[in-house]
Amino acid sequence: MTAWKRARAIASLVTLSLFSALLLTSAPPAGADGVTNGSPLAGSITAGEAHTCALLNSGTIRCWGLNDLGQLGYGDTENRGDELGEMAALPPVDFGGTRTAQSLTTGDKHTCVLTTTSDVKCWGDNDFGQLGQETFNDIGNEPDEMGNDLATSNLGTGRTAVSLVAGRDHTCAILDDDSLKCWGRNSSGQLGLGDQENRGGVAGDMGDFLATVNLGTGRTAQAVSLGDIHSCAILDDDTVKCWGDGGEGQLGQGDDLDIGDADMEMGDDLDPIALGTGRTAAALSTGDRHTCAILDDGSVKCWGTSLFGQLGQENDDQLGDDGGEMGDALPAVDLGAGRTAVAISTSANHNCVILDNGDLKCWGRNDSGQLGYGDTEDRGDDADEMGDDLPAVDLGDGRTAVAVTTGNQHTCAVLDDSTLRCWGNNDAGQLGIDSTEDVGDDPDDDPGDTDPIDVGGDDSDDTGGDDDSVGAPTPFVIPDCDSSDKGFTDIAGSFAEADINCLNDMGVINGTSPTTYAPTAPLTREQAAALMARLWREVLGGACFANDHSFTDVRENSFAKADIACLVDLEIINGTSPTTYAPERNLNRQEMAALLARLYRAIKAL
Repeated sequence: MTAWKRARAIASLVTLSLFSALLLTSAPPAGADGVTNGSPLAGSITAGEAHTCALLNSGTIRCWGLNDLGQLGYGDTENRGDELGEMAALPPVDFGGTRTAQSLTTGDKHTCVLTTTSDVKCWGDNDFGQLGQETFNDIGNEPDEMGNDLATSNLGTGRTAVSLVAGRDHTCAILDDDSLKCWGRNSSGQLGLGDQENRGGVAGDMGDFLATVNLGTGRTAQAVSLGDIHSCAILDDDTVKCWGDGGEGQLGQGDDLDIGDADMEMGDDLDPIALGTGRTAAALSTGDRHTCAILDDGSVKCWGTSLFGQLGQENDDQLGDDGGEMGDALPAVDLGAGRTAVAISTSANHNCVILDNGDLKCWGRNDSGQLGYGDTEDRGDDADEMGDDLPAVDLGDGRTAVAVTTGNQHTCAVLDDSTLRCWGNNDAGQLGIDSTEDVGDDPDDDPGDTDPIDVGGDDSDDTGGDDDSVGAPTPFVIPDCDSSDKGFTDIAGSFAEADINCLNDMGVINGTSPTTYAPTAPLTREQAAALMARLWREVLGGACFANDHSFTDVRENSFAKADIACLVDLEIINGTSPTTYAPERNLNRQEMAALLARLYRAIKAL
């Protein structure tokens, strides 16, 4: 095995293994882009109103479905995926530079990428300045608008993005200094700037002129999810704040008032949402007018409108718009006996969760079969529709989901064999099956009965890579890695069982005892640093040139002190400030994505 292939094999294995372990404890913000918006892995999917995009393991992007405003990025307005032969011939989107991305997000009719050079580039609908180009012109619907002609969004002098998410008509980025900036439509204060002025469409809107969102004294965002006309963030203390349109209670403040459209409504004036005694958020996802969170115990709570049962309470009552409805009074969604959620994606009016056993369950509106149950019956609005009464979506014999994204009326999932399937409305080819036939609305076309989606031909001539698979790489064993049973009695049946045993064999991870691994225990930033550093030193033989750091909150006798110093020196990890690392805070999925991507780039440099 060549050095490059060995490095790539290790990167793929460790990416899957660490992601698998993380899946058991937390989930990414998903919203419209499924990253919960699906997956933090290269190989994620994201769905807009009626288009779908996939980030392949090669770092390239393919998009299909509705293209009336150039949201597919192919320099025209032709839909893709609705006619025979279009998917197999689907080219990578050319957004300039290296044409490789580290993350991908979609609004209703616009698409954005965070490139491997940490630039933000967006195309498609720009009626409200959501592309951040200081113009209202759509981009991607005409020739000579993509590739190197596509400008980056100006985030400010010296600033780059570490996380990117799109809502219906607005876009937000967490920057490298932990600040949050948002642009686009602001009709209800969803940009969080204390007014209703749109940003991003005229000169002087972006860059240093664009103010950061005030989240409170000393507070920063670790994850953001954008809905139709509201925005939510998980803060660095794991609390949740939402702003924008509150007409259906989706802001969780016990009223129906908008927040962020006037002075004195953001920052310390905005209270965190009450999630329940001792409860914090691990993941967040926003729909049109409802919001859902995976809590630190794996339970799911939703609030806002429930016209189609999207709150999962077996009724259509709104929650969060009156006093006494949040906190301990807000029931958790019944996912089934003993089941918890590891990922969630919330669309306009339906939700899907990946459970701790890999099953996928969906509820809410189902007029086009977007729930995947072979009918058009809504779920969650009547008795006996949730919990054990709600079946898992049939994804095929023995198949489980590793990532999910929800569009307006369609759903897509990456499966454990790295294939992609979509179902629901297909008017514009957004299911990627070379037709406009809906899937999932008839007993004879369950998602598991369909063929995997072909996401395009080889792009090795374009990027130097040849991996056109989507989703997590298929796990495989590199030389001297033994994935046989290591005696951990609490991982039997886990989809990550072989990965845990393999990494234990390599000396990268340890059990909590000789017979236990504690697979659902939270992963702290301190533990993550130790894992990364052990991989770098012990498996790859990489050198560390630092054994000390400037973080005052890392204990002198911390087991990861030298590991943290090593990874800081390699520019794989950052502190929460120049002097703090927050070693005991749980790692969130966007942080894990950043760590894995940076580690991968360090491996490539060997």
